[in-house]
Amino acid sequence: MILQTNISDQMQNIILMLARRYSHETRKITSLDSLKSMYRRYLKDAQGRETSDPYNLVISDDYEKASVMAQGFNGEVESTLDDMGQSTIIKIERYDNSSVQRVKIENALEELGLYSNEHFSLLELIITDIFILPSNGSRGGSSSDGIGLIWANPKETYPLIDVVEFLVHELTHHCMFIDEQRYGHYDYDTILNENNWAESAILKRPRPIDKVLHSIVVSLEIILFRDMVIGHPVKPKVHPPTDILVEQVKKSIASLWHTIRINEEKDKIVLHERAKNILLNVENVIQAY
Repeated sequence: MILQTNISDQMQNIILMLARRYSHETRKITSLDSLKSMYRRYLKDAQGRETSDPYNLVISDDYEKASVMAQGFNGEVESTLDDMGQSTIIKIERYDNSSVQRVKIENALEELGLYSNEHFSLLELIITDIFILPSNGSRGGSSSDGIGLIWANPKETYPLIDVVEFLVHELTHHCMFIDEQRYGHYDYDTILNENNWAESAILKRPRPIDKVLHSIVVSLEIILFRDMVIGHPVKPKVHPPTDILVEQVKKSIASLWHTIRINEEKDKIVLHERAKNILLNVENVIQAY
């Protein structure tokens, strides 16, 4: 979300999220290391997850470590919001080429730092662990039950720049998770109802509202990242070409507003004001494309 806001706003979100739990203790944050330490403490207290390192991002292709991370990736409670069975999509099994994937992610992180120091720095703050495990149906993901944790399963044939886009994609999800922790985005009683779903900007199918808003915001960040940082790829592997992605975002925005207005006519809330403002910002920016 850096290119839709700025890095200062994202840093402020993290600090104010911590302040909600630790009150005046955030005054003790005097360095990046002290911020990382309190952030990792928050993840343990709020989500029960121990990070692999007190300060540094760790990429793990170790089966035992990765399998433990996967078990807590989606929480313990089944939800209608898990519409694509994400809780079962990760295969908890050994994978011979996981070390190759780890090297690809390491190289992509280094490449990200060369392209955008702000994205790289924010990712190294927010993301504590990236674990590698196979799947028959997906190439990675993030979960609101695992803030700071990314599951990665990149194809070995992916060009490096596509893995960079994957990292920006997942970072944006985590920025949204943190923003929601600070502000609150959704009325969950309303969005659990399948009649209130809208069309995703990435998967082009009806999905729960939280997934749809995320898809819209993530897609715009990828579009802006291409436009302002890496250029527009001709044959991208992870995301559609930019012209197609733009049209999908516009269609998804229209679908989401339709759902919002139908519910507002019934005096029901779908998105709280902060989430609406995020959506309005995307709508305003995407008109330039």
